[in-house]
Amino acid sequence: LVIAAPDAKAGATCRSLVEFVDLFPTLTESCGLKAPAGLAGKSLRPLLADPTETVTDAAFTLVTRGPGQFGQSVRTARWRFTQWSDGGQELYDHDTDAEENHNVTKANPAVVAQLAARLKTLPTYPQKP
Repeated sequence: LVIAAPDAKAGATCRSLVEFVDLFPTLTESCGLKAPAGLAGKSLRPLLADPTETVTDAAFTLVTRGPGQFGQSVRTARWRFTQWSDGGQELYDHDTDAEENHNVTKANPAVVAQLAARLKTLPTYPQKP
């Protein structure tokens, strides 16, 4: 994600996790507008002022693979965990496997349990009939 803003630190790289839902709150704050209540995202303005900051400890995604088939993922600074609608699971350790070549689900049951619990706080997506 690249953001250019008049008061942002030009050319700075930020390693913080962000989500697409963060764009709207960022734009409203940048324009001096009050964001509507209940938005899922957070403003990224703190990152524009100081690229060493973070705004969240996890990012969430949803991917679909055909009718009624989907995967929900949570990404932290170290891990990406995906729970598939068919019961499959994937866990990748970005400290040792940034390209996500080795699913380490079986070797890390505690991490799987912790990240799966975070996914349970998300809305569910019913399968289509």
